[in-house]
Amino acid sequence: MGFPHPTPDLPGKWPVLRAEVASVQLPDRESEQLLRLLDSDSLTNQEPAHICATAWVFSQNLEQILLVQHPTLGWSMPGGHLNRHETSRNGALRELLEETGLDTATLQIVGDAPAIIHQHRTVGEIPHQHWNIGWLCIGDSGVPLASSHNAQWWLIDELPSGPDDRVVGITRLRNLLDL
Repeated sequence: MGFPHPTPDLPGKWPVLRAEVASVQLPDRESEQLLRLLDSDSLTNQEPAHICATAWVFSQNLEQILLVQHPTLGWSMPGGHLNRHETSRNGALRELLEETGLDTATLQIVGDAPAIIHQHRTVGEIPHQHWNIGWLCIGDSGVPLASSHNAQWWLIDELPSGPDDRVVGITRLRNLLDL
C-alpha cells in the first residue's frame, strides 16, 4: 500500500516477522489470520494493513500495567509502527524506550517469543488495520518514567479509557504468567 511511514505493509513477505508470529506464546485466531496474511500475495476482502509492535509491561506484583496516552487511542500499551526489516522485539523495545524511557536494563522480557497478537482498525484519511505483535515484560514501577507520552502505571482494576483489546489482552497475559 505504501504508507507514509516505511513500515512493513500487508500483504508482504516478511520472513523474520512471520517466524516471530509463528512462535507466539498465546496463539489464537488473530495470530493464525496474521500468518495467513504474511503468506499471502493479496488482501482478499481485507483492508490495507501494516505491522506494529507493542510492549505489555506489568509491574513486578502484576497488579499494574504501564500505559501511554495516545492522541486518538486514549490510554494504550507503548508501541508503534515497525521500521522495515526491524524485528517486532526490537521495535517494541525501541517504542517502549521512546515513549516511557524504560530500557532493557530496567525490565524482564518474558519468553523468547512475542506473547500476543492483537489488532486495531484505524479510521481517517487512509482507513487501515494495525496488526500488533505484543511482547510481555515485567518492569519496576518505582523506576522514574521519562515520557513525552504521559506514561503512567495504572492499577489493572482501574484502567482509564482506551482500546477495547487491553482488557482481554491483560487477562490472557496474566494467565500466561500463571496467576
